[in-house]
Amino acid sequence: RELPEARALLRRRVGGAISQQGNSTRPPPPGLRVLLEVLASIISGFGEPQHAHRMLLTEVLIPLHKPTGRLDETTPYLSLYHEPLVHCLVLLLRREPRLILSLLPPLVQSWPLPREGNSAKEVLLLHELEQLLEQCTSEYHA
Repeated sequence: RELPEARALLRRRVGGAISQQGNSTRPPPPGLRVLLEVLASIISGFGEPQHAHRMLLTEVLIPLHKPTGRLDETTPYLSLYHEPLVHCLVLLLRREPRLILSLLPPLVQSWPLPREGNSAKEVLLLHELEQLLEQCTSEYHA
């Protein structure tokens, strides 16, 4: 196979495996963090922005913010894979800063409700918002 076809197949397979966690109420599988690191390598190789890149964002990466469960009183599931997730998002925004407009509304919707008392997840999301907005600053201030 040609490299672009193999890359697209790998992106679909990895994306499919990752997207299963988005609607899960169980702890993430141990390999999720590694799959996101592989996905970051794939995103690094992206060329011109394509519809498939937007679909990766909306169907695979954004839903990973939804799980509200925790391992214990202070450790949200999101913390187990947050770092490589944010890295993937930052790489996508570097390629296409306009994607921030598709990313922000669902990210804010994934914010924990006050009654959930999930301040650790709130801190993760605040840190993520800061990193994502930094990627877009030069695009909109240039």
